[in-house]
Amino acid sequence: MSRVDTQARQKAEAILRGNLSPRYWKLDRLERYAEGTQYEGRPSFWNDDVPLQERGPCIVHPVVGSAIASNCDIVLGDGRYPTSTTHPGEDDSAFDDRFGLSEEDSAILDRVLCEVQEQTRAQSVFTELLETAQHSKTAVAICRVVDGKLDIETTLAKWCTPTFNPKRPSEVTKLEIRYPYIEEYFDEERKQWSCRCLLYRRVIDATSDTVFLPAMASEHGEEPDSWTVDAEKSSAHNLGFCPVRWYKFMPRKSTVAELDGNAIHEKLTDEIDALNFSLSQTHRACLYCADPQMVETGVDEDHNPAPMGRTATLWVPGDPLENKQWRGPSRDVGGMPARKKGPGVVYRYPNENSKVDYLTLPGDAMKPGEDNARRLESTIKEALAYVAIDLDKMKLGSDVSGRALEWLHRKQIDRCTRIRADFGDNCLKPILGMLLRIALTVGEGLYIAGLDKVRPIIKRFLQDVQNMGARWFDPPIKLKWGPWFPLTAADAKVNSETVRADYQAGIISRQTAVEKLAPFYGIADATAYVESLEAESEDREEAVRALQSAAGKGATAPEPEEEDDAREALSQVKPVAKKAPAKKAREATPVAPLRRRTKAEAA
Repeated sequence: MSRVDTQARQKAEAILRGNLSPRYWKLDRLERYAEGTQYEGRPSFWNDDVPLQERGPCIVHPVVGSAIASNCDIVLGDGRYPTSTTHPGEDDSAFDDRFGLSEEDSAILDRVLCEVQEQTRAQSVFTELLETAQHSKTAVAICRVVDGKLDIETTLAKWCTPTFNPKRPSEVTKLEIRYPYIEEYFDEERKQWSCRCLLYRRVIDATSDTVFLPAMASEHGEEPDSWTVDAEKSSAHNLGFCPVRWYKFMPRKSTVAELDGNAIHEKLTDEIDALNFSLSQTHRACLYCADPQMVETGVDEDHNPAPMGRTATLWVPGDPLENKQWRGPSRDVGGMPARKKGPGVVYRYPNENSKVDYLTLPGDAMKPGEDNARRLESTIKEALAYVAIDLDKMKLGSDVSGRALEWLHRKQIDRCTRIRADFGDNCLKPILGMLLRIALTVGEGLYIAGLDKVRPIIKRFLQDVQNMGARWFDPPIKLKWGPWFPLTAADAKVNSETVRADYQAGIISRQTAVEKLAPFYGIADATAYVESLEAESEDREEAVRALQSAAGKGATAPEPEEEDDAREALSQVKPVAKKAPAKKAREATPVAPLRRRTKAEAA
């Protein structure tokens, strides 16, 4: 197997580190804590030649990644992803003559919004953006047109340097994506594989998307002598604006120097390290208890009661290459010499005074470690507002209602309520507005169902502003979020009984009753549904009056058309089953008292 020149790799890695900014290392560290790779390159946890705190824990708790995934599921999961609408049931044209939409225009725009989100795989892309923003402080989305369709590209903020509009700080005017990477290549002169560090660069602005050919990276991060444009990968979009959205996650402060938001775990890295070391030490103690240490007394120093073998190597093929350096020169082949141990190995001692004992831990020796790990895990989850349901403690056989689940997740839902509002206003809606603006600007070569019908509608949102020229205003998109947890049969039963009782008692109106029951029966528009119920009720009452009028005594003969209407109404009315007459009780027949017959009567 061919190997890469070790010196060339080490030199390339040193150059790579010299071309990375302090901001990159900060964001990369937070990302690694979320992915559980923060200890890569450290010595093995089982290497006693290195101090314990310098080793990599053998158990890495995925608490941060689990919390991030749980937040994404609660905010944008199945049934919770919001519906984008401009309220097609309302006519705002008279209220706002510039941006107000009629009912017909709103219906067309809503339909196109659905097509745009389906075309760009919006739910999966926005979930990816929310996940990235939570662990890397910032998410970056690039809107573009690919093969005649709208597309949303994502990239990592640690590679990006944005330039903002000084008059509108949230608007990106230029984005540079730049990072070093190591390329392996075959050196023809030396006839072996080697490494070199190259720089990737891409610049997106209001007119073009420019990709440059890779350039050689310098040792101390200096700028290359020149950059050459890669004509095949570059393109001129001529949109008139930079199609980039820079989303800061839940920023607590906004300054010129602060480009990023706040990761959910950036203040918890020490607690996460403590948890991982506590879990690893407890795990090691468990292994030592299961395999106790043997102690021999009264044995000659040179006496070996069992055959010899070897220890396992500290590095085997498939492990990370960074750990290979810790195996040591004496462990290159077959590990260290050691006495064999196992059920088939018999120890023999010629001295009758020899004694063999085991060193074991008391039964409660690991309790402090377990309690410490439990406390640390609880502290981290409390700070992350992450609620993990213990399935062993839940009664899975019972019908758990959605209200009960919402109550159990109350703390996390309160946090997700803030996340949902921030993400919807600062990421989801602006990106949808940017996609509509691209659909308006791009001419031929873009396919979206209903594009010709919607262009005149969204054109009104590009208005001339005094001393500012043409400016884009996002359409009035509203987000209708789904329930936190789906309603179950237990919720439907309790809600239905309560609503029926209140309605029959006259406490609530029919409109209110329908609104309360709408989620259980899939009723989208409660007002329209009530109107249809009232219309059906009037039709039934009219049919009954027609039937009574046609069957009344002394009534004049109806006209042929009225008679047909009455027959039709009569056919729609369900017949009422008549009760069978109650049976009369049979009259009791008097029975003569028994008496003994005389002999004469018997003869």
